[in-house]
Amino acid sequence: MSDKEARVDKFVKTDSIIQRLVKGEYKRKVVQVTRRVVNNIATYIYTSIVLAEQFLTTPPDKNSLHNRIYLSGKKVCRFKEMDLEFLKEVRRSLNVRFTDVLLTALSNSLEGFFVKWGETVEQMRILITARLPASDQPEELTNLFTVGMLELPITGNDKMKTVHLLQERLEKLPDLYVNYWLLRVAFTIFPATFMSKHVVCTKCTLAVSNVPGPNEYIKIRGSRMTDMAFFLPSRDSTGVGIAFFSYADRFSIGIAADESLLSSPSQVDEILEGIFHSIVQMHSIHVKQKAVRT
Repeated sequence: MSDKEARVDKFVKTDSIIQRLVKGEYKRKVVQVTRRVVNNIATYIYTSIVLAEQFLTTPPDKNSLHNRIYLSGKKVCRFKEMDLEFLKEVRRSLNVRFTDVLLTALSNSLEGFFVKWGETVEQMRILITARLPASDQPEELTNLFTVGMLELPITGNDKMKTVHLLQERLEKLPDLYVNYWLLRVAFTIFPATFMSKHVVCTKCTLAVSNVPGPNEYIKIRGSRMTDMAFFLPSRDSTGVGIAFFSYADRFSIGIAADESLLSSPSQVDEILEGIFHSIVQMHSIHVKQKAVRT
């Protein structure tokens, strides 16, 4: 390359850099990198705070359903169904979410349960499942579920409103995303022996899952599956799991409780019947009476 060609080549490169500076390309890259670094730092800070709060500073629940360090592993399971449209009518009449109705019914049932057994419990910490915002590609099969801790009111007035506000608050906190990272990343990187010793769930009395199932009856090798039962597994000292599950036109509730937490297996029946009774009562007050007035 001659001296003249070298000077021209240098000028073109210099001009290219100048043009990029004028157009703001380098500025945008600096902003993007800076934003990414700040987001990562904020993520690490939030993660540390959330994990410290969940595992260190939050005291464990104290009630008869959460009074064992070690569970027996033996389960008492109960399952009951109702018409899904019946539940939808309650939700529509109150203009709330399904989870609001279900958690309020659970709260009412537990309030009666503790009163009967001579125990005063004002609130209970529960572990609930939640779905993260949907993927940009709906057809993509992903598992965007996470968990979060919620203080469920057991006593008091206007529980439905309180439950609704608590869920809205939880959705705005970073807890759901931190726990999603913990479940999706940390549990797959670190050895199971390490995680079982250092990530222990001892704060919550029970776990609750509200899972929408298939909208239509499905077939397996030509035979229609008429019913599905869904139960939550126990973990650490959380020995009660309540699964709300919809399938086609049916809605079911499955309860699994560790035997060591119960004085009698009938206690599980009491909780289950209490949930159904509360839903029926809501329907009677907010649906039937509204229909009569109109």
